[in-house]
Amino acid sequence: MSDTINIYGHEIQLEKADSHITDIIIIAREIQYAPDGTMEDAILISTTPNSTYIMQRGIIETARDELRDTE
Repeated sequence: MSDTINIYGHEIQLEKADSHITDIIIIAREIQYAPDGTMEDAILISTTPNSTYIMQRGIIETARDELRDTE
């Protein structure tokens, strides 16, 4: 039986009802304005404090693979 958890207004479907979320990665796009007035994009990343670089990279790579599989 699966369950959902709400994290900052987003429903996440858990694989098992007794599982736990341990790492969260937030990726955001920011639009900035250059001194000449043109728009530039920036990518902002925030993670839970104990998420190591290896864990972050693994989660992002896995998410990218999942997105490719659903194209």
